Amino acid sequence: MISLMGKGRGRIIAITGFLLLYISFLFVIESRRSEYNSSGRDHGLCDLPPVLLSAVAGEFKGMLASYIILDAGSRVGTQIDRAPDGSNMVVSRPYICDPLYKMIKASQYLDSAFAQTYNFSHGWLPWLPCKMVEEDTKILQTAQANRPWDLFPTQYMAFNSYYFLNDYKRAGEILLEEAANRKNAPSYLSIIGSRLSKKGGNTAAALVFLKSIVAHKAPE
Repeated sequence: MISLMGKGRGRIIAITGFLLLYISFLFVIESRRSEYNSSGRDHGLCDLPPVLLSAVAGEFKGMLASYIILDAGSRVGTQIDRAPDGSNMVVSRPYICDPLYKMIKASQYLDSAFAQTYNFSHGWLPWLPCKMVEEDTKILQTAQANRPWDLFPTQYMAFNSYYFLNDYKRAGEILLEEAANRKNAPSYLSIIGSRLSKKGGNTAAALVFLKSIVAHKAPE
């Protein structure tokens, strides 16, 4: 009985110590927020090696992943500041792309199935002024592998190829591959994929795929 009580007390002490360490890390992050905004440097947490970052997060990987993305989101876009005359004014924040990418990678490492990570990535990285299409695609590929039920990472990758890279052929291939490999895939995947493949010059692949769809179509 005494042994069991000792083990229970030890666990409580260990959990309490971890929570105090975790809160201390968050306090350091918040205290250095102004330094990031003025110098362009991040708060250092995302510079940790992935194994150490995971060890710091412990059982709270999902919570820390959410916090990192929330923190990243607070560093972009516009904010309301007070003008010298007392009125409100909208100020655009500078885009500091490399630290944002590091924060996105850290969040995804902690929770590879967290949807907000790839959504945030696609909302900022491939666009001006970052133009980090390749980096965004890597984030989307990881999301695709860890969220097999989710179509959005695949569609975002196809959009990157279509819009940013002007690679219609590759965009079509991405959608056609998804349509072929996904059970009960939405019909629009094959339709759009075939059109993009045709526009990209891969007419033969588009025709073969469409003929396969017609041949295996269930009677209505």
